[in-house]
Amino acid sequence: MLDTLCNWRPSIAAGDAPCPGRLTREKLSRIKGCIATVSGAVSVGTLLFGVVHSAPLLADEPGFTITRAEAKLVNQVYHLSVEINYEFSNKVLEAIQSGVPVVIALDIEVRRPRSYLWDEQIAQLKQRFQLQYHALAEQYIVVNLNSGAQNTAPTLNSALYYLKEIDNLPLIDQQLLEPNENYKVRVRVALEFDSLPVPLKLSAYTSRSWWLGSGWFVWDL
Repeated sequence: MLDTLCNWRPSIAAGDAPCPGRLTREKLSRIKGCIATVSGAVSVGTLLFGVVHSAPLLADEPGFTITRAEAKLVNQVYHLSVEINYEFSNKVLEAIQSGVPVVIALDIEVRRPRSYLWDEQIAQLKQRFQLQYHALAEQYIVVNLNSGAQNTAPTLNSALYYLKEIDNLPLIDQQLLEPNENYKVRVRVALEFDSLPVPLKLSAYTSRSWWLGSGWFVWDL
């Protein structure tokens, strides 16, 4: 229709002189119809463009993020402090609300880089925490599985307070490190599968919703 409009020229009867401005009512009606069609197409295209570009951006995927980590030397012992941000998937949140205990593990390593071989591992630690909701008490319980220390909280956000910040965790004795050597510390956090009930464990291994964790956070000691 648009091509017809653009290429149309007034027809000239035999014996008539060319007259580009001569239009009949029928031709004028056809032109108006073409213009209406083209305008409608432009309006629809503009609308579709607006719909596509006004669509909300996808939210970040669930996962854990280490936002800060450092090791300070106190009385010849390095102590570790870590801050972690947790974003649980809907499936994990449903399991927690149903009373399923979930275990979050913090892996810690002290390594010495080497030029031609893999890094030498000097120390390796693992801190494990269990988070569980008790419906009868309407309380969330956070247990440090290494020390047995236990805390309770009325909401999930307040329970995560005990998991988000880990302060002054003894890391390694300075005497175990060679002077003038370069050492690196790396930490990561992840949701453990081994502690889940067997039926849930099998489905968790095949679901991205349960693969929650961070990459390694590395810095110089």
